[in-house]
Amino acid sequence: IAVRHPQDDPHARRAKDMPLRQRAFDHEKIRFVWNVTVEEVLGDGRVGGVVLNDLDTGTPRTMDDLGAVFVAIGHRPATEFLRGKLALDEHGYVLTDARTRTATPGVYAVGDVRQFAAGYAQAVIAAGDGCIAALEVSRYLDDPQWIDDEEG
Repeated sequence: IAVRHPQDDPHARRAKDMPLRQRAFDHEKIRFVWNVTVEEVLGDGRVGGVVLNDLDTGTPRTMDDLGAVFVAIGHRPATEFLRGKLALDEHGYVLTDARTRTATPGVYAVGDVRQFAAGYAQAVIAAGDGCIAALEVSRYLDDPQWIDDEEG
C-alpha cells in the first residue's frame, strides 16, 4: 500500500475501522510503502507494477509483480479542476441535491467527490449514486427541462 505520508505522520493512519486497519498491517501479502505517490501503473493489458515517487527525494522507483492496484483519494477530493465551474464546499466536495444533480443543468456528481456521499466513502454508496445519476441523466435527456421539484 502506497501512503503519501511518512509513517509517523498521524494522517498516515486515519482508517476508521481499527480492526480492519490492523489486519492490513499484519497481513503477510500487504506491504506498506510510506511517503510516496503512485505516478504510473505499469503493464500491458493488466497490472504488472507501479512507478512510485518518493516524496522526500523526488526519486522514482518501480514496484513489480503486483496483481492489482486499488486507488483511494483519502480525505481530499480531486476536484480543484472544477473550482469556478461547479459549486464546491470548503473542503472541495461537489454540492448536489439528493438526486446527484449539481446546480448546472445536465451535470451530475457521484461517489466520494459528492458532499453527501463523501461522509460514507464506500464503493456501494458510489455505485448507488452512479445508478441514481444514470436514471436522472436518462430523464434529463428525454426532457432537458431542469426540474426543480424533488418529485421530478
